[in-house]
Amino acid sequence: GDRVASTLVEKGGEFYHGYTYSGHPVACAVALKNLEIIEKEGLVERVKNDTGPYFAQALQERIAGHRLVGEVRSIGLMGAIEIVKDKATKERYLPSGSAA
Repeated sequence: GDRVASTLVEKGGEFYHGYTYSGHPVACAVALKNLEIIEKEGLVERVKNDTGPYFAQALQERIAGHRLVGEVRSIGLMGAIEIVKDKATKERYLPSGSAA
């Protein structure tokens, strides 16, 4: 307790143990307001039932057929597009290669 704290202060100077915004009252207030808006406007349900399925369908219709796309996946509003060298074999580019 006190012995450790005094050693840190006396021999090590101030003891910084956080980041600029961690636990800051304004950041906490904004986070709470953000959660309130998400709940009030039903954003999770809207993504689940409306915008998420629309996004998934749009990815499939507009991107999945591209010659460099091996696979397209999504859940909610998070999407992933696999870029491949050969669509038929799904051969990938080498890490040092270029997809352009």
